[in-house]
Amino acid sequence: MSTHRDIRRVSLIVAVGQNGEIGRGGDLLWHLPGDLQYFKRTTMGHPLIMGSRTFRSIGRALPGRISIVVSRDPDYRRTIDSLDACRGVPSVEAALEYVGILSQDQLPCPHHPFIAGGGQIYRECLEKGLVDEVYLTLVHARYPDADTFFPLEYLDSWQEVSRESHASADGTSPSFDYLRLIPPAEK
Repeated sequence: MSTHRDIRRVSLIVAVGQNGEIGRGGDLLWHLPGDLQYFKRTTMGHPLIMGSRTFRSIGRALPGRISIVVSRDPDYRRTIDSLDACRGVPSVEAALEYVGILSQDQLPCPHHPFIAGGGQIYRECLEKGLVDEVYLTLVHARYPDADTFFPLEYLDSWQEVSRESHASADGTSPSFDYLRLIPPAEK
């Protein structure tokens, strides 16, 4: 869990299909306006940690948040650093160190980052035990053409602390649930 100085909690936020699908060709597999609003509401005022492919798919820093972009490419990191409300870093650990020096002058909740993708960053953060809670949108559909997946197996022993179900908004889009998960209690 979060062991970096000054970080209160590290959250991970993701929307997945029933088989852990999260994307194809750098894009989301669905368009759920309610989930986009949930993402905005949940992450507003917090730093977002994401990989370079996820940042490219978004195309800009999201208003009211600082985007911390993990990339091994030093030239790309310099490009990210030149953008407003963005910081390029070489690793997830460097991203967490950067979060530790943010102040409330920069964001209302500077020491509570959200891991925002993509697949490699999610896997790395879960493998290293860096995540304190997961906000998971479970989309009730399967996407056989997906090429990017969330490692659901890491959440097998996590405890569900809340669930909010949502019916299809228009009768054609899938229904979905918002779940909040925490790791199993340590013994």
